[in-house]
Amino acid sequence: MIFDKLNLIEMVLIYDNSGRILDANKQALLELGYPESLEGLLINDIFVSEIGCDTQIHELKEAREITGFVAYRRNRTCFPVYLRILPAAGLIDSAFLTEPAADNGENYILALNMLAQSNLEKEILALKIEAEEFQQNRNEFIANVTHELRTPVNGIRGHITAMLHGSTNAHDRKTYSIIQKCCEDMTAIISNILDFSKLEAGRFELENEVFDLYELLNHIVATHLAVVNEKGIRIILNIADNVPRELYGDGLRLGQILNNLVSNAVKFTDIGYVSIDVNKHGQYGDEIDLFILVRDTGIGIPPEQMDKLFKSFSQVDGSSTRKYGGTGLGLMIARELVGLMEGRIQVESAPDKGSSFSFNVHLKTPGFVDEVKTNDEISFSQPGEINVVDLNLYENILQNLTLDNHRDIDSVFLFGTPDNIGEVRKKCNILILAMELEAWEKAETISDNLKKLLREAPDDIRKLIFRLGMAIRKEDEKSHLFYEKLLERLDEEYAK
Repeated sequence: MIFDKLNLIEMVLIYDNSGRILDANKQALLELGYPESLEGLLINDIFVSEIGCDTQIHELKEAREITGFVAYRRNRTCFPVYLRILPAAGLIDSAFLTEPAADNGENYILALNMLAQSNLEKEILALKIEAEEFQQNRNEFIANVTHELRTPVNGIRGHITAMLHGSTNAHDRKTYSIIQKCCEDMTAIISNILDFSKLEAGRFELENEVFDLYELLNHIVATHLAVVNEKGIRIILNIADNVPRELYGDGLRLGQILNNLVSNAVKFTDIGYVSIDVNKHGQYGDEIDLFILVRDTGIGIPPEQMDKLFKSFSQVDGSSTRKYGGTGLGLMIARELVGLMEGRIQVESAPDKGSSFSFNVHLKTPGFVDEVKTNDEISFSQPGEINVVDLNLYENILQNLTLDNHRDIDSVFLFGTPDNIGEVRKKCNILILAMELEAWEKAETISDNLKKLLREAPDDIRKLIFRLGMAIRKEDEKSHLFYEKLLERLDEEYAK
């Protein structure tokens, strides 16, 4: 029977004008307790009115829906049903048939077991309640665990900070610094898990208050300067003239979004720069559309891995997890926070070319807060209409902060170009410092970066950097000798 292929939960029976059953689907046989066939039985013996009226099913010649009937099983027990009568001629517009049916005296009846439907609805409701209770218990558990984890981590960090400040031994200070960094990483992971739990439960609420956007950006840049300087890359900040200094919204969460993107960009970039561009797309009364772009010249993301970016507990590549660390929650949380601010986050990337993460958020300007908006207030701001960047805000970090145009990263890898020479000398300076401090893991990373920068150099230079890298991996004292030979050979080549 064609209806068996549709896997219907309804019973379907075909009967003639005299009320004798011609065929039935498997669901009807199952529900009514007939193992093989219903053929030859009377439709009126199967479906009977609950109130004892004289309505006969086979006498109904028009399509209609009927309640108040029960269906009798083979063992003469019964259950309430909801019926739909469909004469063959009325099946022309039915979803069950692709061609008009011939009016050959056949009639169709579709019956739904109301008792089973009611039980199914109760089961679904019970499962929903159980899932909500499980979600609530899980969220409470996560909140309690993260709170309990913060206490010992903060205790360790406090003691280590005190020991770090009181120690003069270089080896001990290095160990204390590692422990302190581990505590900071653990705190960040705990915060991400707690935010993820709140977002998933729909209990995350944004705070609204006036905040200084320039101060927020200054803090984010200053936070990453130590790592930026250590890696020998640049950080570039460009703020458009039309961006106001003071805004009204959740500055803490905006900083969290931006900090996550900048942190990832710095983490995955060993050569080149990380840039932050801030602009205003438009303003409608008190509403402002802020657009922020974070670009880097890091390892990039393969196209087939892009769909993993914003999934919870997911990273593009397992090897990146081992090398760079992380839970895979940061970008997922950033996307959700951007959504709460009525914005959208997007990404463009290519392997070995870097990545660009952009997002927009809707905020307010403090001067318009709590005022009634009118159509006369709707306007677009023009560049230069609002405050320009106050460079005095950055005077403490100006020697490290580059506010210039982005350079083409490809020129950095062309041997002998000014960009290439500058980048190679910068990496060499960091490399010798890492070797002097016996920070061999850091030195290995820098030597790998030099290999990329010198991939178009003469063969003897490439052989020298290869041998230098091998010596560094073995923590061999000969690495200093190879380093000096490399510098000497580079000076000769650059002098040509």
